[in-house]
Amino acid sequence: SAFDRLLHDHVSRDGRVDYARFRASKPFADYLRQLSATDPAAITDRSARLAFWINAYNAFTIDLIDRNPGVRSIRDVPTAGAKGPWDIPFIHIGGATYTLNAVENEVIRKQFTEPRIHFALVCAARSCPQLRNEVYSGAKLTRQLDEQARIFLANRTINRVESATNTLLLSPIFDWYKDDFIKAAGSVERFVAPYLPAESRPKLMRNELGVQFTTYDWSLNG
Repeated sequence: SAFDRLLHDHVSRDGRVDYARFRASKPFADYLRQLSATDPAAITDRSARLAFWINAYNAFTIDLIDRNPGVRSIRDVPTAGAKGPWDIPFIHIGGATYTLNAVENEVIRKQFTEPRIHFALVCAARSCPQLRNEVYSGAKLTRQLDEQARIFLANRTINRVESATNTLLLSPIFDWYKDDFIKAAGSVERFVAPYLPAESRPKLMRNELGVQFTTYDWSLNG
C-alpha cells in the first residue's frame, strides 16, 4: 500500500516519473527496506509472487536512478566494473543479492511463463512501457498485464502497422525477447495481433507483413 501511494503521487498518468520526489521520500526508503526483508518463497500464491517481483524490479530501478541524480539515461549510470547498469549487484531481497538482469531473467522469466511482463518491467527509458501509477497485485495481475500490453501496443510512435508498405513496426522489445512471444503464441505477429487494429489482424495471423523494429529512446522517463 505504501508503494501504491507513492506511484499514485509521483508518477504521471503517461508514466513519467518524478525521481526527485522518490529520492526525498522516507516512505520509499522504508518500502525498499520492506522489499529487502521479504522472503519471496513465503508468498505462496503464484500471481502475488510474480506481482512482488515486478514491483521490486520497478522500485529498485527507481532507486538506481535516485542513487545517481542528474543522469539523463540509465545507460549513464556508473557501473563500478559491472558489465552495465543492469548488472550492478545492489538489490537485496530475502537474504540474497541480485542485479536487475537477475531479477528479470533468472527469476521472473525462468519461474513464470508470462510474456506480458515485458510490458510491466520498466527500465527508466522513454521507449520502455510506461510505469503504471499503481502497484501490481496478485488479485488484479491478469487484468493489469493485459492493460499494459494494450497501452504499450497502442503507442504508435513505437508500434504500428503501415498498410501502404505491408510493414509491422514494433519495439525492439519484441526482438530482444522474441522467444518468449513465440513460445506463447507461435510467432511475434500472432502475439501482437489481438492488441492491434482489427483490420490488420488477418495479415498478422497469416504472417503476411514484413517486420521492422523501431529505434529505442534510452533518455530518462523523468
